[in-house]
Amino acid sequence: MNPLENEIYARVLEAVDDDLSKITQSLHFRVLHKGTVKANIQFGEKYKYYDWASLTKIIFAASASMRLYDLGLLK
Repeated sequence: MNPLENEIYARVLEAVDDDLSKITQSLHFRVLHKGTVKANIQFGEKYKYYDWASLTKIIFAASASMRLYDLGLLK
């Protein structure tokens, strides 16, 4: 690991008291600067798909509300 990855790794583990499973099953950091990958760290298991089901309601509701507001149909 490079120095940036070491720093990210240490700070994440410090923030969760060395037990990332308390907050999530997986966490992935990818840091890019001007198109170059500077850090690429993964904690936990890698999943091909992520369950967005719990987010779709709020994403749709917020987007629809903003559209209605822009059209002047929502005050």
